[in-house]
Amino acid sequence: MRFIILAILILTNCLKLDDLNKPSALNYLSSLVTVNLKSLNSKLTNEATFQIQGTLKDSNGNPIANAILTLGVSQNVISKESITTSTFTDSIGNYTLNLRIGNFSIKVINSTGTEIGSFSLKANSTTSKPDVITTSGSLIVIVNSISIPGPIVIDTNSYPSISRNWAKFTDLLNGTIRLDIREGIFGGQSYNIRTVYFAKCTYGQIYNSSLNSCSGNGITSQFCNSADNSCNSGNSNLPLSNGPIFNICNGYSIGGRNGWRVPTKNELKLLNECISPSDLPNDNSQCSTSNNPTINSLFPNSYGAEYWTSTTYIPNNIYAWYVGFSDGRNGPYDSKTANLYLRCISD
Repeated sequence: MRFIILAILILTNCLKLDDLNKPSALNYLSSLVTVNLKSLNSKLTNEATFQIQGTLKDSNGNPIANAILTLGVSQNVISKESITTSTFTDSIGNYTLNLRIGNFSIKVINSTGTEIGSFSLKANSTTSKPDVITTSGSLIVIVNSISIPGPIVIDTNSYPSISRNWAKFTDLLNGTIRLDIREGIFGGQSYNIRTVYFAKCTYGQIYNSSLNSCSGNGITSQFCNSADNSCNSGNSNLPLSNGPIFNICNGYSIGGRNGWRVPTKNELKLLNECISPSDLPNDNSQCSTSNNPTINSLFPNSYGAEYWTSTTYIPNNIYAWYVGFSDGRNGPYDSKTANLYLRCISD
């Protein structure tokens, strides 16, 4: 990765700044270096070149409100501010998509989670409306306008969400779950108002945007290669700074976000879902009653098993805290060299 960044810097310094505005200069750069921009989950050539706005209706001409329009993972299109892997229609069936020249297949899922059809868009120009072909279902797809690409602003109140005393969970339909943490004492710990983003899938699983679900098998990993403080800068009070799970989350890429890390004990325990929705276990305790797995339902195909946190157990640094999603229990695990599951978080 360092070599790629160095190569880009060298190449850009060889060109005049004015030349960088010329398509030939950009094509020259992209032909020499192909970069997998992890934070954008795309390639340089995938930048959106135009935006369309339109309306989705049923066969009777009635607007289809609060429907999900999903593009496959291989069809991700980005602008400088946003990624279109999925988007919502609003209350009167209006939608917005960032696209580029090419062919795109789009599935439509209604507000109850049922797929009701699909259509394809064939874009031959950045200045004329793309051709629309309904491939399944009884859909009327209208393209109203075409413009330059930009951020897609969607009211997050339209997204699937679950509220608990300690936080609101919102599924952003891009492989991430937004967590708006509330202020208060929950599960014996004190929290301030803040927002974080969890990966929807366990590390090792693949996010399927068409189904908004997780497929494949999770992978377990060690907290550290040795049962001591060598992965947290030699001090139990310091954050995780290297090692297997640190490296996994540090290199994570999902939902167009960067800055992924291993969640702390107090962050990960917020995902617990006991049978009583107001029940969040204290440390070293478990749900009074629970199903297995004991995790919020917005996290599909999760394991009823132990997941690492980034928090070292201060009384004995050979241990680190885990959260167990079989019964909601959290506590110090026997050794940092044990292999547990992992779910990453981003600020």
